[in-house]
Amino acid sequence: MAAYLAKRRFSGLTFQIRLGYLFLVVPLLFSSCAPTNSVIPDSRLKVAVSVSDEQMQRRKQEPSLIQETTKEPSFPQGFKSLIPLRAKGPSKYRVGDRGIRFSKTKMVSVAVDNMPLPEFIHYIFSDIFSVNYVLDSRIERRTEPVTLNLKNPLSEYQLFVLVKNVLGQKGLSIFVKDGVYYIWQQKGIEEVTLGIGASISDVPATTGKVEQIIPVRYVSAQDVSNLLPRLLGIKVLPSLNENTLVVTGTREQIVEVLRFLQVLDRPAMRGRYVGMVHLIYWSPGDMVKKLSEILIEEGIP
Repeated sequence: MAAYLAKRRFSGLTFQIRLGYLFLVVPLLFSSCAPTNSVIPDSRLKVAVSVSDEQMQRRKQEPSLIQETTKEPSFPQGFKSLIPLRAKGPSKYRVGDRGIRFSKTKMVSVAVDNMPLPEFIHYIFSDIFSVNYVLDSRIERRTEPVTLNLKNPLSEYQLFVLVKNVLGQKGLSIFVKDGVYYIWQQKGIEEVTLGIGASISDVPATTGKVEQIIPVRYVSAQDVSNLLPRLLGIKVLPSLNENTLVVTGTREQIVEVLRFLQVLDRPAMRGRYVGMVHLIYWSPGDMVKKLSEILIEEGIP
């Protein structure tokens, strides 16, 4: 009898559990089938709309901010942006020859009719250019007239080039040293002005013949002399012991040779190796500085 009562109690408890589970599952099923027309509170809608407007406002402002930062970059305190020299405008002077510095913007006018050569030189270099000059005493005895009538004004530099060519046709040479212009008469045998160096500024400013000694750094002077174009009236003589070139010609021809040489006289890529060195006592910066000093002492720029 006791066993029968216990069995009835257990079955009743099981029935109650199943009934409770049924009441729990049925509402969930009905809620899942309900239409999704739930209403979101107004407060949530306002927050969502405000965030969206803020994002749109930022997107509209982003291009302008990028443009502003592009135009005026910000620098840390203590630093200022540097403006390139060319950005300030074209240079007022042109330095084409050693020591020659005439304005490209200052315009001058010249009208000379049958003026004796010495007076013409004094007029140009004293009254027009206002520079220091030395005149060969032999020129003072010359009396041939000079006529130079310019309808349109020229810059100082253009006038100097014109006067230099006129005097060159009359056998006069002009060269500059320490800001002083030397106007010299050539002898019966054409004088040659000596220049030393591989840059254009090393070529003497003269209308006569120039003998330029050009050091060659990386290539053979003999090979370069064979590759140089044979310009009209130019003479190229290689010096193998010093690895230099001796070029004779006008200043314009010497300048062309130097420009051609700048293309050829470069370090060769052959024989170069790449490696890594583990430094123990020196830092990489000190090592680079020391190697640069050694290369300069060895004549390698």
